[in-house]
Amino acid sequence: MAAKGFTSQFCRGAASTINLYVLKVVLRPTLIAGGLGLMILLMARFVRMSELVLGKNSSLTRVSELMAVLIPHYLNAIIPIALFLGLLIGFGKLSRSNEVTAIMNAGVGLLRLAQPILVLSLALALVAICLTGWVSPYARYATRAIAHELRNVAVIYVVEAGVFTKLGNTTIFIDKVDPEQSTYQKLFLFTVDEQGARETVTAKSGFLVEDSRSRRPILSLQDGRWQKLSADPNSLSEQQENRIFDGTFTTRQTPFGEAHSREYRQRGHDAHELTLVELFSAARAPPKHMSESGIQAGLHKRLVKIATILILPFLALPFAMGTGAGGQNHRFVLAIVILVAYLQVLEQGTLAVEHAGFSPIVALWGPFVLVCIFALWRFWFLCFRVGPDPVSIGLDRIAMSLSGWLARIAAASPLKNWLDGRTEKSHPLKRKIGRI
Repeated sequence: MAAKGFTSQFCRGAASTINLYVLKVVLRPTLIAGGLGLMILLMARFVRMSELVLGKNSSLTRVSELMAVLIPHYLNAIIPIALFLGLLIGFGKLSRSNEVTAIMNAGVGLLRLAQPILVLSLALALVAICLTGWVSPYARYATRAIAHELRNVAVIYVVEAGVFTKLGNTTIFIDKVDPEQSTYQKLFLFTVDEQGARETVTAKSGFLVEDSRSRRPILSLQDGRWQKLSADPNSLSEQQENRIFDGTFTTRQTPFGEAHSREYRQRGHDAHELTLVELFSAARAPPKHMSESGIQAGLHKRLVKIATILILPFLALPFAMGTGAGGQNHRFVLAIVILVAYLQVLEQGTLAVEHAGFSPIVALWGPFVLVCIFALWRFWFLCFRVGPDPVSIGLDRIAMSLSGWLARIAAASPLKNWLDGRTEKSHPLKRKIGRI
Protein backbone atom coordinates (compact mmCIF):
# COMPACT_ATOMS: atom_id res chain seq x y z
CA MET A 1 0.00 0.00 0.00
CA ALA A 2 2.82 2.38 0.86
CA ALA A 3 4.53 1.63 -2.45
CA LYS A 4 1.29 2.21 -4.33
CA GLY A 5 0.72 5.54 -2.55
CA PHE A 6 4.28 6.64 -3.30
CA THR A 7 3.85 5.75 -6.97
CA SER A 8 0.57 7.68 -7.18
CA GLN A 9 2.12 10.74 -5.51
CA PHE A 10 5.14 10.54 -7.84
CA CYS A 11 2.91 10.39 -10.91
CA ARG A 12 0.93 13.41 -9.77
CA GLY A 13 4.15 15.35 -9.17
CA ALA A 14 5.52 14.38 -12.59
CA ALA A 15 2.24 15.37 -14.25
CA SER A 16 2.26 18.79 -12.58
CA THR A 17 5.88 19.30 -13.63
CA ILE A 18 4.99 18.45 -17.23
CA ASN A 19 1.99 20.80 -17.12
CA LEU A 20 4.12 23.68 -15.89
CA TYR A 21 6.80 22.98 -18.48
CA VAL A 22 4.30 22.87 -21.36
CA LEU A 23 2.69 26.09 -20.17
CA LYS A 24 6.09 27.76 -19.94
CA VAL A 25 7.04 26.67 -23.46
CA VAL A 26 3.75 27.97 -24.92
CA LEU A 27 3.27 31.09 -22.79
CA ARG A 28 6.63 32.66 -23.65
CA PRO A 29 6.05 32.99 -27.44
CA THR A 30 2.38 33.84 -26.78
CA LEU A 31 3.28 36.79 -24.56
CA ILE A 32 6.04 37.92 -26.92
CA ALA A 33 3.74 37.81 -29.96
CA GLY A 34 0.95 39.58 -28.09
CA GLY A 35 3.26 42.27 -26.72
CA LEU A 36 4.86 42.96 -30.10
CA GLY A 37 1.51 43.07 -31.88
CA LEU A 38 0.03 45.43 -29.29
CA MET A 39 3.07 47.71 -29.41
CA ILE A 40 3.03 47.91 -33.22
CA LEU A 41 -0.69 48.75 -33.34
CA LEU A 42 -0.40 51.38 -30.61
CA MET A 43 2.67 52.98 -32.19
CA ALA A 44 0.96 53.21 -35.57
CA ARG A 45 -2.11 54.86 -34.04
CA PHE A 46 0.04 57.18 -31.91
CA VAL A 47 1.93 58.42 -34.97
CA ARG A 48 -1.32 59.17 -36.81
CA MET A 49 -2.90 61.00 -33.88
CA SER A 50 0.20 62.90 -32.74
CA GLU A 51 0.41 64.60 -36.14
CA LEU A 52 -2.80 66.45 -35.23
CA VAL A 53 -1.47 67.81 -31.95
CA LEU A 54 2.21 68.37 -32.71
CA GLY A 55 3.71 70.74 -30.19
CA LYS A 56 0.78 70.86 -27.76
CA ASN A 57 1.54 69.17 -24.46
CA SER A 58 -2.04 69.02 -23.17
CA SER A 59 -3.30 67.43 -26.38
CA LEU A 60 -0.43 64.96 -26.37
CA THR A 61 -1.69 63.95 -22.96
CA ARG A 62 -5.11 63.31 -24.50
CA VAL A 63 -3.45 61.22 -27.20
CA SER A 64 -1.81 59.14 -24.46
CA GLU A 65 -5.23 58.65 -22.90
CA LEU A 66 -6.52 57.58 -26.31
CA MET A 67 -3.76 54.98 -26.55
CA ALA A 68 -4.72 53.61 -23.14
CA VAL A 69 -8.40 53.17 -23.98
CA LEU A 70 -7.49 51.51 -27.30
CA ILE A 71 -5.72 48.64 -25.53
CA PRO A 72 -8.88 46.54 -24.88
CA HIS A 73 -9.95 46.91 -28.51
CA TYR A 74 -6.57 45.77 -29.80
CA LEU A 75 -6.34 42.93 -27.26
CA ASN A 76 -9.55 41.45 -28.66
CA ALA A 77 -7.85 41.11 -32.04
CA ILE A 78 -4.43 40.06 -30.72
CA ILE A 79 -5.37 37.31 -28.23
CA PRO A 80 -6.41 34.63 -30.80
CA ILE A 81 -3.44 35.28 -33.08
CA ALA A 82 -0.94 35.41 -30.19
CA LEU A 83 -2.26 32.15 -28.71
CA PHE A 84 -2.15 30.43 -32.09
CA LEU A 85 1.44 31.54 -32.71
CA GLY A 86 2.42 30.49 -29.19
CA LEU A 87 0.99 27.02 -29.77
CA LEU A 88 2.71 26.61 -33.13
CA ILE A 89 6.09 27.82 -31.86
CA GLY A 90 5.94 26.07 -28.48
CA PHE A 91 4.79 22.63 -29.62
CA GLY A 92 6.92 22.96 -32.74
CA LYS A 93 9.94 23.33 -30.48
CA LEU A 94 8.89 20.31 -28.41
CA SER A 95 8.41 18.26 -31.57
CA ARG A 96 11.74 19.23 -33.18
CA SER A 97 13.69 18.41 -30.02
CA ASN A 98 11.81 15.06 -29.67
CA GLU A 99 10.65 16.06 -26.19
CA VAL A 100 7.08 15.11 -27.11
CA THR A 101 8.27 11.64 -28.09
CA ALA A 102 10.14 11.23 -24.79
CA ILE A 103 7.11 12.36 -22.76
CA MET A 104 4.79 10.03 -24.67
CA ASN A 105 7.21 7.11 -24.17
CA ALA A 106 6.97 7.81 -20.45
CA GLY A 107 3.25 7.03 -20.62
CA VAL A 108 1.80 10.52 -21.05
CA GLY A 109 -0.52 10.66 -24.04
CA LEU A 110 -0.90 13.64 -26.34
CA LEU A 111 -4.42 14.29 -25.07
CA ARG A 112 -3.08 14.45 -21.51
CA LEU A 113 -0.21 16.64 -22.69
CA ALA A 114 -2.66 19.12 -24.23
CA GLN A 115 -4.72 19.55 -21.05
CA PRO A 116 -2.78 22.58 -19.71
CA ILE A 117 -3.13 24.22 -23.14
CA LEU A 118 -6.88 23.65 -23.06
CA VAL A 119 -7.00 25.27 -19.62
CA LEU A 120 -4.97 28.20 -20.97
CA SER A 121 -7.36 28.67 -23.91
CA LEU A 122 -10.31 28.55 -21.51
CA ALA A 123 -8.71 31.23 -19.33
CA LEU A 124 -8.06 33.44 -22.36
CA ALA A 125 -11.65 32.90 -23.51
CA LEU A 126 -12.85 34.18 -20.12
CA VAL A 127 -10.56 37.20 -20.51
CA ALA A 128 -12.01 37.78 -23.98
CA ILE A 129 -15.54 37.63 -22.55
CA CYS A 130 -14.69 40.35 -20.05
CA LEU A 131 -12.96 42.47 -22.69
CA THR A 132 -15.40 42.16 -25.55
CA GLY A 133 -18.46 41.96 -23.30
CA TRP A 134 -17.92 44.91 -20.99
CA VAL A 135 -14.53 46.65 -21.15
CA SER A 136 -14.26 47.12 -24.92
CA PRO A 137 -17.68 48.83 -25.42
CA TYR A 138 -16.87 51.49 -22.82
CA ALA A 139 -13.35 51.84 -24.22
CA ARG A 140 -14.73 52.21 -27.76
CA TYR A 141 -17.01 55.02 -26.61
CA ALA A 142 -14.15 56.76 -24.76
CA THR A 143 -11.96 56.42 -27.87
CA ARG A 144 -14.53 58.13 -30.06
CA ALA A 145 -15.10 60.89 -27.50
CA ILE A 146 -11.39 61.68 -27.21
CA ALA A 147 -10.88 61.53 -30.98
CA HIS A 148 -13.83 63.90 -31.44
CA GLU A 149 -12.30 66.35 -29.00
CA LEU A 150 -8.87 66.16 -30.66
CA ARG A 151 -10.31 66.76 -34.12
CA ASN A 152 -12.16 69.86 -32.94
CA VAL A 153 -9.53 71.29 -30.61
CA ALA A 154 -6.17 70.64 -32.19
CA VAL A 155 -6.52 72.20 -35.63
CA ILE A 156 -4.48 75.33 -34.83
CA TYR A 157 -1.58 73.33 -33.42
CA VAL A 158 -0.41 72.05 -36.80
CA VAL A 159 0.25 75.49 -38.31
CA GLU A 160 3.78 75.73 -39.73
CA ALA A 161 5.92 78.84 -39.98
CA GLY A 162 6.13 80.45 -43.43
CA VAL A 163 3.23 78.42 -44.87
CA PHE A 164 -0.29 79.56 -45.72
CA THR A 165 -2.69 77.27 -43.82
CA LYS A 166 -6.45 76.95 -44.35
CA LEU A 167 -8.38 76.57 -41.07
CA GLY A 168 -12.10 76.49 -41.81
CA ASN A 169 -12.99 79.79 -43.48
CA THR A 170 -9.75 81.46 -42.32
CA THR A 171 -6.38 81.51 -44.08
CA ILE A 172 -3.49 82.09 -41.69
CA PHE A 173 0.19 82.86 -42.24
CA ILE A 174 2.72 82.97 -39.37
CA ASP A 175 6.32 84.09 -39.74
CA LYS A 176 7.73 82.43 -36.59
CA VAL A 177 6.29 79.65 -34.42
CA ASP A 178 7.31 78.46 -30.95
CA PRO A 179 5.43 75.11 -30.65
CA GLU A 180 6.50 74.45 -27.08
CA GLN A 181 5.07 77.73 -25.74
CA SER A 182 2.31 78.02 -28.39
CA THR A 183 3.42 81.56 -29.24
CA TYR A 184 3.63 83.17 -32.68
CA GLN A 185 5.31 86.19 -34.28
CA LYS A 186 4.08 88.35 -37.22
CA LEU A 187 0.66 86.91 -38.02
CA PHE A 188 -1.65 87.42 -41.00
CA LEU A 189 -5.28 86.22 -41.04
CA PHE A 190 -7.82 86.45 -43.86
CA THR A 191 -11.41 85.37 -43.16
CA VAL A 192 -14.49 85.13 -45.41
CA ASP A 193 -17.79 84.56 -43.58
CA GLU A 194 -20.99 83.00 -44.92
CA GLN A 195 -22.38 86.38 -46.07
CA GLY A 196 -19.25 87.08 -48.12
CA ALA A 197 -17.78 89.68 -45.76
CA ARG A 198 -14.00 89.72 -45.80
CA GLU A 199 -11.77 90.54 -42.88
CA THR A 200 -7.99 90.96 -42.84
CA VAL A 201 -6.05 90.96 -39.56
CA THR A 202 -2.32 91.50 -39.00
CA ALA A 203 -0.64 91.29 -35.60
CA LYS A 204 2.84 91.62 -34.17
CA SER A 205 2.52 88.57 -31.92
CA GLY A 206 0.02 86.08 -30.56
CA PHE A 207 -0.40 83.09 -28.28
CA LEU A 208 -2.94 80.34 -27.62
CA VAL A 209 -5.25 80.20 -24.63
CA GLU A 210 -7.72 77.47 -23.69
CA ASP A 211 -11.44 78.22 -23.45
CA SER A 212 -12.77 75.93 -20.72
CA ARG A 213 -16.39 76.58 -21.70
CA SER A 214 -16.22 75.71 -25.39
CA ARG A 215 -13.12 73.45 -25.06
CA ARG A 216 -11.43 74.93 -28.12
CA PRO A 217 -8.28 77.04 -28.55
CA ILE A 218 -8.43 80.82 -28.81
CA LEU A 219 -5.72 82.80 -30.58
CA SER A 220 -4.96 85.98 -28.62
CA LEU A 221 -3.41 88.61 -30.92
CA GLN A 222 -1.28 91.52 -29.71
CA ASP A 223 -0.59 94.93 -31.31
CA GLY A 224 -2.23 94.66 -34.70
CA ARG A 225 -4.51 96.16 -37.32
CA TRP A 226 -7.75 94.90 -38.87
CA GLN A 227 -9.78 95.78 -41.95
CA LYS A 228 -13.20 94.46 -42.98
CA LEU A 229 -15.28 94.67 -46.17
CA SER A 230 -19.02 94.34 -45.52
CA ALA A 231 -19.57 92.13 -48.62
CA ASP A 232 -17.87 90.52 -51.60
CA PRO A 233 -17.13 93.32 -54.14
CA ASN A 234 -17.93 91.07 -57.10
CA SER A 235 -21.47 90.40 -55.79
CA LEU A 236 -22.48 94.06 -55.36
CA SER A 237 -24.52 95.92 -57.95
CA GLU A 238 -23.79 99.48 -59.07
CA GLN A 239 -26.37 100.90 -56.66
CA GLN A 240 -24.92 99.05 -53.66
CA GLU A 241 -22.07 100.46 -51.65
CA ASN A 242 -19.40 98.34 -50.03
CA ARG A 243 -18.67 99.61 -46.55
CA ILE A 244 -15.09 99.38 -45.25
CA PHE A 245 -14.20 99.17 -41.57
CA ASP A 246 -10.66 99.34 -40.22
CA GLY A 247 -8.82 100.07 -37.02
CA THR A 248 -6.04 99.05 -34.68
CA PHE A 249 -6.08 96.97 -31.53
CA THR A 250 -3.87 96.15 -28.56
CA THR A 251 -5.46 92.76 -27.80
CA ARG A 252 -7.86 90.73 -29.93
CA GLN A 253 -9.08 87.15 -29.45
CA THR A 254 -9.97 84.84 -32.35
CA PRO A 255 -11.42 81.35 -31.65
CA PHE A 256 -10.44 78.34 -33.77
CA GLY A 257 -11.93 74.90 -34.14
CA GLU A 258 -15.57 73.93 -33.97
CA ALA A 259 -17.51 75.13 -30.96
CA HIS A 260 -19.54 72.45 -29.22
CA SER A 261 -21.53 73.79 -26.32
CA ARG A 262 -22.66 70.38 -25.09
CA GLU A 263 -20.76 67.23 -24.14
CA TYR A 264 -20.20 64.35 -26.52
CA ARG A 265 -23.24 62.18 -27.21
CA GLN A 266 -24.35 59.38 -24.92
CA ARG A 267 -22.95 55.85 -25.26
CA GLY A 268 -24.95 53.39 -27.37
CA HIS A 269 -24.75 54.92 -30.84
CA ASP A 270 -24.15 51.49 -32.46
CA ALA A 271 -23.56 47.85 -31.55
CA HIS A 272 -19.84 48.41 -30.90
CA GLU A 273 -20.67 50.54 -27.84
CA LEU A 274 -23.10 48.04 -26.25
CA THR A 275 -22.15 45.39 -23.72
CA LEU A 276 -23.11 41.76 -24.24
CA VAL A 277 -26.06 42.08 -21.87
CA GLU A 278 -27.22 45.21 -23.68
CA LEU A 279 -26.84 43.46 -27.04
CA PHE A 280 -29.01 40.54 -25.91
CA SER A 281 -31.65 43.02 -24.74
CA ALA A 282 -31.40 45.05 -27.96
CA ALA A 283 -31.75 41.85 -30.04
CA ARG A 284 -35.19 41.27 -28.49
CA ALA A 285 -36.28 44.92 -28.79
CA PRO A 286 -34.05 46.90 -31.21
CA PRO A 287 -33.75 50.64 -30.50
CA LYS A 288 -35.07 53.04 -33.12
CA HIS A 289 -31.64 54.41 -34.06
CA MET A 290 -30.12 50.93 -34.61
CA SER A 291 -30.92 48.30 -37.20
CA GLU A 292 -31.79 44.77 -36.17
CA SER A 293 -29.24 43.33 -38.61
CA GLY A 294 -26.47 45.49 -37.12
CA ILE A 295 -27.31 44.24 -33.62
CA GLN A 296 -27.37 40.60 -34.77
CA ALA A 297 -24.04 41.03 -36.56
CA GLY A 298 -22.34 42.61 -33.55
CA LEU A 299 -23.71 40.03 -31.09
CA HIS A 300 -22.89 36.89 -33.08
CA LYS A 301 -19.48 38.17 -34.15
CA ARG A 302 -18.44 38.55 -30.51
CA LEU A 303 -19.77 35.11 -29.57
CA VAL A 304 -18.03 33.41 -32.51
CA LYS A 305 -14.69 35.08 -31.74
CA ILE A 306 -14.90 33.98 -28.10
CA ALA A 307 -15.71 30.40 -29.16
CA THR A 308 -12.84 30.47 -31.67
CA ILE A 309 -10.28 30.79 -28.86
CA LEU A 310 -11.46 27.43 -27.46
CA ILE A 311 -10.75 25.51 -30.68
CA LEU A 312 -7.34 27.03 -31.43
CA PRO A 313 -5.39 24.28 -29.57
CA PHE A 314 -7.10 21.58 -31.66
CA LEU A 315 -6.31 23.52 -34.84
CA ALA A 316 -2.70 24.39 -34.02
CA LEU A 317 -1.29 21.17 -32.54
CA PRO A 318 -1.61 18.98 -35.68
CA PHE A 319 0.27 21.63 -37.66
CA ALA A 320 2.95 22.01 -34.96
CA MET A 321 3.60 18.28 -34.52
CA GLY A 322 5.85 17.31 -37.42
CA THR A 323 7.73 14.19 -38.35
CA GLY A 324 11.16 15.81 -38.40
CA ALA A 325 13.19 18.95 -37.94
CA GLY A 326 12.88 20.15 -41.53
CA GLY A 327 9.29 19.26 -42.37
CA GLN A 328 7.41 21.92 -40.44
CA ASN A 329 8.04 25.24 -42.20
CA HIS A 330 5.35 24.76 -44.81
CA ARG A 331 2.89 23.57 -42.15
CA PHE A 332 3.59 26.63 -40.05
CA VAL A 333 2.95 28.96 -42.99
CA LEU A 334 -0.23 27.12 -43.99
CA ALA A 335 -1.56 27.25 -40.43
CA ILE A 336 -1.12 31.04 -40.33
CA VAL A 337 -2.80 31.37 -43.73
CA ILE A 338 -5.77 29.28 -42.57
CA LEU A 339 -6.25 31.36 -39.40
CA VAL A 340 -5.97 34.71 -41.23
CA ALA A 341 -8.36 33.52 -43.95
CA TYR A 342 -10.83 32.32 -41.32
CA LEU A 343 -10.75 35.66 -39.49
CA GLN A 344 -11.28 37.48 -42.78
CA VAL A 345 -14.25 35.23 -43.57
CA LEU A 346 -15.74 36.22 -40.20
CA GLU A 347 -15.28 39.91 -41.02
CA GLN A 348 -16.95 39.49 -44.40
CA GLY A 349 -19.70 37.43 -42.81
CA THR A 350 -20.34 40.22 -40.33
CA LEU A 351 -20.73 42.70 -43.20
CA ALA A 352 -23.04 40.27 -44.99
CA VAL A 353 -25.25 39.96 -41.92
CA GLU A 354 -25.32 43.72 -41.28
CA HIS A 355 -25.76 45.05 -44.80
CA ALA A 356 -27.07 42.17 -46.91
CA GLY A 357 -29.45 40.57 -44.42
CA PHE A 358 -27.73 37.16 -44.28
CA SER A 359 -28.47 34.88 -41.36
CA PRO A 360 -25.69 34.88 -38.72
CA ILE A 361 -26.10 31.11 -38.43
CA VAL A 362 -24.90 30.76 -42.03
CA ALA A 363 -22.49 33.70 -42.39
CA LEU A 364 -20.75 33.46 -38.99
CA TRP A 365 -21.48 30.16 -37.28
CA GLY A 366 -21.17 28.21 -40.53
CA PRO A 367 -17.43 28.94 -41.01
CA PHE A 368 -16.86 28.33 -37.29
CA VAL A 369 -18.47 24.87 -37.45
CA LEU A 370 -16.42 23.92 -40.54
CA VAL A 371 -13.14 24.96 -38.91
CA CYS A 372 -14.17 23.23 -35.69
CA ILE A 373 -14.87 19.93 -37.48
CA PHE A 374 -11.59 20.17 -39.39
CA ALA A 375 -9.58 20.90 -36.23
CA LEU A 376 -11.21 18.21 -34.08
CA TRP A 377 -10.82 15.57 -36.80
CA ARG A 378 -7.12 16.28 -37.22
CA PHE A 379 -6.56 16.36 -33.45
CA TRP A 380 -8.40 13.04 -33.00
CA PHE A 381 -6.30 11.49 -35.77
CA LEU A 382 -3.13 12.76 -34.11
CA CYS A 383 -4.07 11.37 -30.69
CA PHE A 384 -5.60 7.98 -31.53
CA ARG A 385 -4.21 6.92 -34.90
CA VAL A 386 -0.72 5.85 -35.87
CA GLY A 387 1.02 7.86 -38.58
CA PRO A 388 0.24 11.22 -40.17
CA ASP A 389 -3.26 12.17 -41.24
CA PRO A 390 -4.18 12.56 -44.94
CA VAL A 391 -3.87 16.37 -44.75
CA SER A 392 -0.27 16.12 -43.48
CA ILE A 393 0.61 13.57 -46.15
CA GLY A 394 -0.79 15.81 -48.88
CA LEU A 395 1.00 18.87 -47.53
CA ASP A 396 4.33 17.03 -47.36
CA ARG A 397 3.97 15.82 -50.94
CA ILE A 398 3.11 19.27 -52.20
CA ALA A 399 6.04 20.78 -50.28
CA MET A 400 8.46 18.18 -51.66
CA SER A 401 7.24 18.76 -55.21
CA LEU A 402 7.58 22.54 -54.87
CA SER A 403 11.05 22.30 -53.32
CA GLY A 404 12.24 19.98 -56.09
CA TRP A 405 10.77 22.26 -58.76
CA LEU A 406 12.44 25.31 -57.24
CA ALA A 407 15.74 23.46 -56.94
CA ARG A 408 15.66 22.55 -60.64
CA ILE A 409 14.88 26.13 -61.60
CA ALA A 410 17.74 27.41 -59.45
CA ALA A 411 20.16 24.85 -60.90
CA ALA A 412 19.29 25.85 -64.47
CA SER A 413 19.46 29.59 -63.91
CA PRO A 414 22.30 31.60 -65.55
CA LEU A 415 23.11 33.20 -62.22
CA LYS A 416 23.86 29.79 -60.70
CA ASN A 417 26.24 28.91 -63.55
CA TRP A 418 27.95 32.29 -63.28
CA LEU A 419 28.44 31.86 -59.53
CA ASP A 420 29.84 28.35 -60.02
CA GLY A 421 32.30 29.69 -62.58
CA ARG A 422 33.42 32.44 -60.24
CA THR A 423 33.92 29.87 -57.46
CA GLU A 424 36.11 27.64 -59.65
CA LYS A 425 38.29 30.58 -60.77
CA SER A 426 38.83 31.65 -57.18
CA HIS A 427 39.79 28.10 -56.08
CA PRO A 428 42.41 26.65 -58.48
CA LEU A 429 43.07 23.69 -56.17
CA LYS A 430 39.39 22.74 -56.33
CA ARG A 431 39.54 22.92 -60.14
CA LYS A 432 42.59 20.54 -60.21
CA ILE A 433 40.89 18.07 -57.88
CA GLY A 434 37.83 18.14 -60.13
CA ARG A 435 40.02 17.22 -63.15
CA ILE A 436 41.56 14.26 -61.26
